[in-house]
Amino acid sequence: MEKLVEAFTRVQRGISIQQDIVRAIADLDAGSLAPSDVSSELKAGILDLPDVALLDANVQTKTSLSRTALVARAVDSPHDLTADEIALLKQRYWTDRTEAEAARQSSALSGLLAVSQSHWKDITEQLKRVRSLVCEEREEDAIFESAMEEWRRSMSNLKSGQNAEVEKQLERAQSWVKRMWEEDKGEKRWGFMMFVHPEVEEDGWREHMDGLLFQAQDAVGCGGAAIGGQWKLQELQWPADDGQEVPYEEIGSHPTESVFEAEAKDDDDQQPHEEQSQMVSIAEDLLPAPEALFARLRQQFRSLNRRPAKRRKVEDSDEAAITSAGILSNVFMVVSDQAMESQFDESAHPDDAWLWAVDPDYEEKASLDTPVDSDASDEYRGYLR
Repeated sequence: MEKLVEAFTRVQRGISIQQDIVRAIADLDAGSLAPSDVSSELKAGILDLPDVALLDANVQTKTSLSRTALVARAVDSPHDLTADEIALLKQRYWTDRTEAEAARQSSALSGLLAVSQSHWKDITEQLKRVRSLVCEEREEDAIFESAMEEWRRSMSNLKSGQNAEVEKQLERAQSWVKRMWEEDKGEKRWGFMMFVHPEVEEDGWREHMDGLLFQAQDAVGCGGAAIGGQWKLQELQWPADDGQEVPYEEIGSHPTESVFEAEAKDDDDQQPHEEQSQMVSIAEDLLPAPEALFARLRQQFRSLNRRPAKRRKVEDSDEAAITSAGILSNVFMVVSDQAMESQFDESAHPDDAWLWAVDPDYEEKASLDTPVDSDASDEYRGYLR
């Protein structure tokens, strides 16, 4: 309480004495001091209000209402308050408060929060409780309502700005983006869950991935703060290896130098870069999908999804938990080494980047060893690239 009172405008200006106010607050709260025994000067110190003459003068400069009528308007119809009236009440009738004084008060409140949320709550509630004993009728309620009205108007202005942004964004958005926005009205998050293989290089990959996603969102019309701000890509916990080494091809990787790359180098090392990139792309297209890995990830996905919500909240980190707050649960993404390389290729067009989309409910109808060039390769196998 001492630090909070020290930041009162009256105390900062030397009008009131900090120790007197702190002692009076403690005595009033304990019941050892009756409100009727508190002097007008000490009341002003506890409420942090200007002296009466200055207070009345400030009211006259900001509103045509009397002090009593202003309090009534704030409590009964805060939406009728003018901006000047809101500022007057919120600043406790001070009209010349400096930035330094305001900053010191903000710092004092932050100091309470730095101790703990409960400490902040205890101190502020004690002050509110004591002030209600010595204030004019409904005045503390009026000050509170003025702050709330300012917040409501701020949120309304923000919403109006977002609505204008959304309308502009939706003009060029894909039909599925428009449909989804109309269904949810931006009230919930949306996006996908994703497994990232532990061997994927971390150095700069996530930043590059974010850049690709930013371009992709803008391309389909769901960029911007209003729509894009609802997007979430939630990473899930990669399954344990169970002491078994994962086959190299299972993680979706490929040899550092493909057959096509080697042939390109043997051809006098004079192939244009564009042709080499095209050959590498063809080689990557021929690589089989890591279906054994997808089967393991489906098991992990289902295991996480089956765990009771209460247990997940207590035990799991964000990576280990499954969320249903607008995040699709009928598909998950997989980033393997191979997919990572396509995302990290700064010379390639963003459309060339890709990752795996896996159906968690797919049940394998054939052996995972079925050759990719067999008749079964044309069938849906529970994943897309």
